[in-house]
Amino acid sequence: MAQLAKLEAAVAMKNPNKLMDFLKNNIQALPQLFPQLYKSVEIVGGGRQLATGSIISLSYYLPGTPTLMRGSVEVESMDEARKSITLNVIGGDGLKMFKSFRVKCEIDDEQPQLVKWSLEYHKASPSTPPADPYLEFYINLTAAIDVL
Repeated sequence: MAQLAKLEAAVAMKNPNKLMDFLKNNIQALPQLFPQLYKSVEIVGGGRQLATGSIISLSYYLPGTPTLMRGSVEVESMDEARKSITLNVIGGDGLKMFKSFRVKCEIDDEQPQLVKWSLEYHKASPSTPPADPYLEFYINLTAAIDVL
Protein backbone atom coordinates (compact mmCIF):
# COMPACT_ATOMS: atom_id res chain seq x y z
CA MET A 1 0.00 0.00 0.00
CA ALA A 2 1.30 3.45 -0.90
CA GLN A 3 2.23 5.84 1.86
CA LEU A 4 1.63 9.58 1.65
CA ALA A 5 4.56 11.67 2.87
CA LYS A 6 5.50 15.33 2.95
CA LEU A 7 8.81 17.16 3.34
CA GLU A 8 9.24 20.89 3.80
CA ALA A 9 12.08 23.39 3.99
CA ALA A 10 12.39 27.16 4.18
CA VAL A 11 15.42 28.74 2.55
CA ALA A 12 16.52 32.33 3.13
CA MET A 13 17.35 34.36 0.01
CA LYS A 14 18.51 37.92 -0.52
CA ASN A 15 15.85 38.34 -3.23
CA PRO A 16 13.31 35.48 -3.42
CA ASN A 17 11.56 37.17 -6.35
CA LYS A 18 14.67 36.39 -8.39
CA LEU A 19 13.98 32.67 -7.98
CA MET A 20 10.39 32.94 -9.23
CA ASP A 21 11.41 35.18 -12.13
CA PHE A 22 14.22 32.81 -13.04
CA LEU A 23 11.99 29.73 -13.00
CA LYS A 24 9.36 31.45 -15.12
CA ASN A 25 11.63 33.14 -17.67
CA ASN A 26 14.99 31.35 -17.73
CA ILE A 27 14.43 27.75 -16.72
CA GLN A 28 16.12 26.46 -19.88
CA ALA A 29 19.39 28.16 -18.80
CA LEU A 30 19.71 25.90 -15.73
CA PRO A 31 22.10 23.36 -17.37
CA GLN A 32 24.51 26.08 -18.52
CA LEU A 33 24.50 27.84 -15.15
CA PHE A 34 24.35 24.80 -12.88
CA PRO A 35 25.81 21.73 -14.65
CA GLN A 36 26.30 20.07 -11.26
CA LEU A 37 22.49 19.96 -10.92
CA TYR A 38 21.13 19.77 -14.49
CA LYS A 39 22.22 18.17 -17.74
CA SER A 40 19.20 19.34 -19.75
CA VAL A 41 15.95 21.28 -19.34
CA GLU A 42 13.49 21.77 -22.17
CA ILE A 43 9.99 23.20 -22.31
CA VAL A 44 8.18 20.63 -24.45
CA GLY A 45 6.48 22.21 -27.43
CA GLY A 46 8.74 25.23 -27.37
CA GLY A 47 8.27 28.53 -25.73
CA ARG A 48 10.61 30.34 -23.41
CA GLN A 49 8.33 31.08 -20.46
CA LEU A 50 6.65 28.71 -18.08
CA ALA A 51 2.91 28.89 -17.60
CA THR A 52 0.26 26.69 -16.07
CA GLY A 53 0.09 23.57 -18.22
CA SER A 54 3.68 23.75 -19.49
CA ILE A 55 5.50 20.42 -19.69
CA ILE A 56 9.21 20.35 -18.84
CA SER A 57 11.52 17.51 -19.82
CA LEU A 58 14.71 17.39 -17.80
CA SER A 59 17.73 15.39 -16.76
CA TYR A 60 19.35 16.09 -13.42
CA TYR A 61 21.69 14.82 -10.71
CA LEU A 62 20.41 14.18 -7.21
CA PRO A 63 22.79 15.05 -4.37
CA GLY A 64 24.90 12.11 -3.31
CA THR A 65 24.58 10.15 -6.55
CA PRO A 66 26.42 10.38 -9.87
CA THR A 67 23.49 8.75 -11.67
CA LEU A 68 21.76 10.94 -14.25
CA MET A 69 18.01 11.03 -13.58
CA ARG A 70 15.41 11.82 -16.21
CA GLY A 71 11.90 13.07 -15.81
CA SER A 72 9.08 15.22 -16.98
CA VAL A 73 6.93 17.58 -14.95
CA GLU A 74 3.81 19.59 -15.63
CA VAL A 75 3.32 23.07 -14.23
CA GLU A 76 0.14 22.39 -12.28
CA SER A 77 -0.24 26.00 -11.21
CA MET A 78 1.69 29.22 -11.42
CA ASP A 79 0.33 32.05 -9.34
CA GLU A 80 2.27 35.29 -9.74
CA ALA A 81 0.12 37.15 -7.20
CA ARG A 82 0.75 34.52 -4.52
CA LYS A 83 4.32 34.01 -5.77
CA SER A 84 4.00 30.25 -6.03
CA ILE A 85 4.55 27.47 -8.51
CA THR A 86 3.42 23.86 -8.23
CA LEU A 87 4.95 21.09 -10.33
CA ASN A 88 3.56 17.61 -10.78
CA VAL A 89 5.92 14.82 -11.86
CA ILE A 90 4.28 13.01 -14.78
CA GLY A 91 7.08 10.71 -15.94
CA GLY A 92 10.62 9.53 -15.46
CA ASP A 93 12.91 7.90 -12.94
CA GLY A 94 11.31 9.48 -9.87
CA LEU A 95 8.06 7.63 -10.53
CA LYS A 96 9.89 4.30 -10.14
CA MET A 97 10.05 4.98 -6.39
CA PHE A 98 7.00 7.19 -5.98
CA LYS A 99 3.49 6.70 -7.32
CA SER A 100 2.99 10.46 -7.34
CA PHE A 101 5.24 13.41 -6.63
CA ARG A 102 4.32 17.09 -6.34
CA VAL A 103 6.68 20.01 -5.68
CA LYS A 104 5.53 23.42 -4.49
CA CYS A 105 7.67 26.53 -4.22
CA GLU A 106 6.33 29.74 -2.70
CA ILE A 107 7.56 32.95 -1.17
CA ASP A 108 6.42 33.34 2.42
CA ASP A 109 4.09 36.37 2.74
CA GLU A 110 4.89 36.79 6.43
CA GLN A 111 8.65 36.42 5.96
CA PRO A 112 9.34 37.63 2.41
CA GLN A 113 13.03 36.65 2.56
CA LEU A 114 12.06 32.96 2.78
CA VAL A 115 11.33 30.55 -0.01
CA LYS A 116 9.28 27.56 1.10
CA TRP A 117 9.66 24.23 -0.66
CA SER A 118 7.25 21.39 -0.01
CA LEU A 119 7.29 17.92 -1.52
CA GLU A 120 4.23 15.69 -1.34
CA TYR A 121 4.60 12.15 -2.56
CA HIS A 122 3.18 8.65 -2.36
CA LYS A 123 5.80 6.02 -1.72
CA ALA A 124 5.54 3.08 -4.10
CA SER A 125 6.15 0.72 -1.18
CA PRO A 126 6.80 0.93 2.57
CA SER A 127 10.49 0.25 1.93
CA THR A 128 10.87 3.28 -0.36
CA PRO A 129 13.23 5.76 1.31
CA PRO A 130 12.09 9.33 2.00
CA ALA A 131 12.57 11.94 -0.73
CA ASP A 132 15.28 13.79 1.23
CA PRO A 133 17.68 13.95 -1.77
CA TYR A 134 14.98 15.75 -3.77
CA LEU A 135 14.46 18.31 -1.02
CA GLU A 136 18.24 18.82 -0.83
CA PHE A 137 18.24 19.29 -4.62
CA TYR A 138 15.74 22.18 -4.40
CA ILE A 139 17.58 23.74 -1.47
CA ASN A 140 20.80 23.62 -3.52
CA LEU A 141 19.03 25.16 -6.52
CA THR A 142 17.71 28.02 -4.37
CA ALA A 143 21.17 28.73 -2.95
CA ALA A 144 22.73 28.65 -6.44
CA ILE A 145 20.20 31.09 -7.91
CA ASP A 146 20.60 33.37 -4.88
CA VAL A 147 24.26 34.04 -5.75
CA LEU A 148 23.60 34.87 -9.43
